[in-house]
Amino acid sequence: MGRLAVFHRRIMLAPDDVYIPAFYALVLHSVWLASSAVVFAVIHTDCNLSPVLTNFLLILIATLSLQVPIDIAMVALSMSGTVARKGPRRYVRFAISLNMSPSVR
Repeated sequence: MGRLAVFHRRIMLAPDDVYIPAFYALVLHSVWLASSAVVFAVIHTDCNLSPVLTNFLLILIATLSLQVPIDIAMVALSMSGTVARKGPRRYVRFAISLNMSPSVR
């Protein structure tokens, strides 16, 4: 496989090497999303808290809810195809760009 081009730059990864970091990100984001949802459910009923914390948790839950399906798509796309048939892997760079977009400020 050739090198992967992300944001018009070539990096030292091939599209079939992305599934390991994508799977790690999927597990990390899923655990983080679940723990954030539990914390929000516990503190949501408390009236003495600042609305800044609840707003932060809502934005965090929304952002992680967008990133988890993109991580699933990255794992699925990078594990599909073969060396001879690299059709589905050509979309990995778009999934990586989508995954970076919520975290770019």
